[in-house]
Amino acid sequence: MGIIRAMNKWLPVLALIGLACLGVGVYSLFKKPPQTPVPPPKEEHIIKQFVVPGNVMWADTGIDVTGKILTIRYVAGTWSNGGPPELMLWSDAGGGGGWSNLIVPGVPIRALVGKTDEGAFYVGKFHEIRGQHGHLRLSMNDTDEFNDNKGSVTVTISE
Repeated sequence: MGIIRAMNKWLPVLALIGLACLGVGVYSLFKKPPQTPVPPPKEEHIIKQFVVPGNVMWADTGIDVTGKILTIRYVAGTWSNGGPPELMLWSDAGGGGGWSNLIVPGVPIRALVGKTDEGAFYVGKFHEIRGQHGHLRLSMNDTDEFNDNKGSVTVTISE
């Protein structure tokens, strides 16, 4: 009987402790997590705006990429790998497949491509260069026959 009387005495206290724990649990379920401050996006510094002529294979931008992280972005322009003027276009994906002798194999014809001493790569509308060495060169992806190409595209190169 003494135990029951002692439990009855502490029951309201235990109930309050239980309710407090339940309240903390419910609160922690629905509270917003602390916001991690997001740094503002890194402002890119444009090093150069460069016009990539469609009729030049591997135009030298004059930029050495060694030890830098650079971004290449398509800005404007159209080009054609020959043929009638209505084929002047820009597409980050290039166009048509089935070409076996392109300067960057596996990348569509007319796509914007680049290369350094490390090798060639697809640029399209955007490409970030990391861990490369040598001069940055840009070109239309075409066969080695560039003299019939028309037009140009403009890119920015930023760090």
